[in-house]
Amino acid sequence: MSLINTIETDFKNALKNKDEAKLSTLRLIKTALTNKAKEKGDEVSDEVALQILKQEAKKRDEAAALYEKSGNAELAAKERQEFEIIKAYLPAELPDEAITKIIEEVKTDGASEFPQIMGQVMAKLKGRADGARVAELVKKSLQTNK
Repeated sequence: MSLINTIETDFKNALKNKDEAKLSTLRLIKTALTNKAKEKGDEVSDEVALQILKQEAKKRDEAAALYEKSGNAELAAKERQEFEIIKAYLPAELPDEAITKIIEEVKTDGASEFPQIMGQVMAKLKGRADGARVAELVKKSLQTNK
């Protein structure tokens, strides 16, 4: 079953089960997917849907951090709950060891500068790891090899 179909099915189940938190979060996701489809003038692929889900998850994570920083625990909890719901639709991220292995492979293939390494590593990962986390690991790898 495609990701979009899974979201649609879960939306219907949340509606039937009166799961307000999941329902409102899936409604936001469906709206983002619909807007992207209208923008493209075509249906959204699972790959594009994954990108949208990652963007939405990142928004929730950042908002929760801001709410926590400002002392608004109630809104932070709501954002964290939405983040967890969205995260359930994303593929599991690779562990640091696997990312480090890919970084070392890219470096042995001749890349030596940060932008070259990042570009090649991110292309190989195809969204299976957060860019900030990868950048941190690349910087760490470059520092240890100096």
